[in-house]
Amino acid sequence: MIHWGWCLPQSLCGLVWYLITLIMGEDGDFTKYKNTNATAYKSRKDGVSLGHYIFYPIGKLNMMRHEYGHYKQSLMLGPFYLLVIGIPSFCWSIYYKKVKPDVSYYSFYTERWANKLAGIK
Repeated sequence: MIHWGWCLPQSLCGLVWYLITLIMGEDGDFTKYKNTNATAYKSRKDGVSLGHYIFYPIGKLNMMRHEYGHYKQSLMLGPFYLLVIGIPSFCWSIYYKKVKPDVSYYSFYTERWANKLAGIK
């Protein structure tokens, strides 16, 4: 299976993230979206995609689709995903919130590309 071979680093991170949410009692809906294990959080506002695990706020279907775009990036980049997409995207989210709230979050290359892959205009 591609998730546990080519996409191993991010899939392991996704599994750990998923298990931590269960252990910590995170209130969410666990489901499938296409080829992913999707978790809709009731108490969190952010989204993340790690391997075939995607996490997003409940009711934010566009964010779920966006995270699916990151999943597609993961399939393309394999073990390089965390270096090319994951870390820069994480850093952008921190920088954006503190310094660039007047710029579209989706203007950054990782986010713009994820939207394109997800078919979000």
